[in-house]
Parts: sequence; structure tokens; C-alpha cells
Amino acid sequence: MAEPCGTTSHKKTHLLLKVCLISSSILIFLSFILKAGENFPDDIIVLGKDTSYHLNNNNIKKGERIFYGLLDTKENTQTCISCHNIKVLDTLNWNPSAFDIATTYYEKNTEDLKNVLLNPTGKKMTEVHKNYDFDEHQIVLLKGYLHEFYDMGGIKHKPVINKLLIFIGLVILLMLTLVDLWITKKIKFRIIHLAVILGTLFLITRTIVIESIALGRQKNYMPMQPIKFSHHVHAGINGTDCLYCHNSAEYGKSAGIPSLNVCWNCHAIVREGTNS
Repeated sequence: MAEPCGTTSHKKTHLLLKVCLISSSILIFLSFILKAGENFPDDIIVLGKDTSYHLNNNNIKKGERIFYGLLDTKENTQTCISCHNIKVLDTLNWNPSAFDIATTYYEKNTEDLKNVLLNPTGKKMTEVHKNYDFDEHQIVLLKGYLHEFYDMGGIKHKPVINKLLIFIGLVILLMLTLVDLWITKKIKFRIIHLAVILGTLFLITRTIVIESIALGRQKNYMPMQPIKFSHHVHAGINGTDCLYCHNSAEYGKSAGIPSLNVCWNCHAIVREGTNS
């Protein structure tokens, strides 16, 4: 008995659809596994050798100010933050991050940190560290801050692996659909090609746009306050529009620091308030 017309093509269509569904299911399953893996606890942390030093909040804050170069130092002295970034950067930085340093010296004593600060090796490090004159107490404070920085988790790396897998899967699915549409022609119904192409193109474009907008941006980014300034008084009590001062916030990666001209627009007239 002759096989009904279209049965073979229908079987191939169903087979291809099953393959697509299985591939999508695997990708979604892997993304959930990777997402869950982000919440796994880090390795067990043990105390370093400076256990006799009491790391209270005041001492940690002092160590942080040393790292940011906010305490008195010699002229032309490089600050730690100028080379060793705290946050994840999109630009290439050959220097180790603050978290890398905190990890390396977590279980070492202050003498090890003192040696690398005051007796550096290598041409570049020697040039940068040449004006450092930290005393023993300052080095202990600096190590205390790095110790706490490590305990708090330090840098949070972006969970991009699962997104990357899904993106690659969408690209592969789009390419397979185009190949079948133009070359192999295994699927008879063009509406399936159209649906897959439109769906994958939408998701791929959406991912590219979202990741491009987020490039270099950090949620809750809050740099160290460069001057004594009260947002509570200006934006809170006085109700100054945030965008009046931070006019680059709508299109920049950060709100930006307003120029003195912006401040002087008001303070040429407003001269009352606490002098500091």
C-alpha cells in the first residue's frame, strides 16, 4: 500500500521540531544550573596571622582612607586606588585588583604586606611605590581593611556564562533555520521558519541592546565623596532637581560630578549655612 502524500515530510518536520525543543530545554536547564551555582558559598575562610589585631569599624575605615589616599602622604605619591580597582572594570587593567591583593595577603602577616609596599620588586612597581612612607601602624590598618574587604566578598563578578550560553544557542538556532529555509528545505511549512527567525532575532537584538546599555554601568555605584557635601540639604530639604547638578546622568555611565560653575549659579546668591 502506498504511503500517504506528505507523511515523510511531516516526520522530518516533527523530528526537527523535537531536536529544537530538546536543545532549548537543555539550554534552559543549563542556565538554571549555572544560576543556582552563583549562590553556592565560597571556600571556607580562615583567619590570617594578625589575629591579635582588633578590627573594629573605626580601624577598618582608617585603612580604607589610606587605600583611597585620603590621609596625608608625601607629594607625588600614587594612591592604591589609582592602580588597584575596587569595582569590576570593562577596560583592561594589568594591575591586580584590590580583591586579588586581599586574597593573596589574607593569610599572610603585616610584614609580608610591608615588604611588597616599601621594598617592591620590578621596575614599574618600584617607580610607583618610591614615595611610600607608611609606618607600621598604617600598614596594619591597610591590611585590616583588605582583610575585611575579602570577608565582605570583594568584587562581585558578573554572571555572564549562562547568558552567553543562551545567546549562542539562539544564534545557532537562527542559523539552522536559515540553512533549512534556503538550502536543505526539510521543513515544509514556511510559517515555522518565520516564527523561529522573528523570535530569535527579537531575543538576540534585545540581549545585545540590554548588555550594550549596561556596559560599564554598575547598580548602586557610589564613589567616595570628594568634598564635604550634603545631598540631604540640597536635594532633600531644598528640593534641588538632581539633574540640575548631575546633567550627564541621563546619558552617561555615572551621574558625574558637577562643575564649580553649576554650584556657583546658586551660591553666588545663597551665602548662608554652615561654613566648613
